[in-house]
Amino acid sequence: MQPIEFSEIFGWAADDHSAALHAFARSCHRPATKARGKEGELIAELCKKARALVPASNRQARKFFEENFIALRANEAGFVTGYYEPVLQGSLKKTKDYAWPLHGLPKDRRNLPDRAAVMDGALDGKNLEVLWVKDPVDAFFTAIQGSARVETEDGRTYRLRFAGKSGHPYTPVGRLLIERGQVAREDMSMQAIRDWMGAHPKGALELMRENRSYIFFTLEEENNREDGPIGAAGVPLVAERSLAIDPRFHEYGLPIFIGTRLPDARGAVKPFNRLMVAHDTGSAILGSARGDIFFGSGPAAGDKAGRTRHKADFVVLRPRAQTGKDAEGR
Repeated sequence: MQPIEFSEIFGWAADDHSAALHAFARSCHRPATKARGKEGELIAELCKKARALVPASNRQARKFFEENFIALRANEAGFVTGYYEPVLQGSLKKTKDYAWPLHGLPKDRRNLPDRAAVMDGALDGKNLEVLWVKDPVDAFFTAIQGSARVETEDGRTYRLRFAGKSGHPYTPVGRLLIERGQVAREDMSMQAIRDWMGAHPKGALELMRENRSYIFFTLEEENNREDGPIGAAGVPLVAERSLAIDPRFHEYGLPIFIGTRLPDARGAVKPFNRLMVAHDTGSAILGSARGDIFFGSGPAAGDKAGRTRHKADFVVLRPRAQTGKDAEGR
């Protein structure tokens, strides 16, 4: 990564730094076990400073980031995708309509089954079901997103939270559909996969089996509808401000500026230049310039997420104290 002045970051001055500061301040609530190393400690200290400023004006927030961080642009080409929180209809009990299970993490984590084995009944009779849904496609995409808001017939709402994974490799089924000529590369999106699965229910089940990775969940009654799902950092995600990253390269809570162009609901491509915060991770998020943008909950967020597969500039903000530079960057 190469140092860059904040004034050189395209779109920096026009961003809503107050919203970014709010998202950054949420990192203060993460469990202590989520912080590691010197950088994690520095971010925790800066987070406390940020929380004392909230609510801050845009000018105050921008000053906070520029005084406490240095900007480093990734040399390699970046790439972003999108994800969201589905809203499901579900049941706490198996019924005729709700017959597809989502499972909790087994206590014995040795030799966890892959998706095909689960679909063949490897977890049946172990009392691990946390929720039942109507459609296997819903169950599959919930696992890909890693969380969901659930509404039950009695009017209660719950949150499905990621609890663990089987450890088997993740295979993007969209890539398989492209390789097999089922969906054109330029037409590929989350909705394109759903449409194909809806038109080929038997083929959909076979396709799902080829993604061996299987996700386990916990189910909790929802307390605050305004909060997003809990990310891997242990804090609620913020729509279009929380970013899933590869934690081998970046500490949770790190601010990262993303510069790209993304399609809106009508498909028109528009600039997306935004300071985000590393709050989450995912099986497919690998590399220092790879990110997954959280777009929020529900169908509209899902549409945005499904359209997002774009090159992007990554500028990582690292604490100045760690670099030994003063407020002037010397």
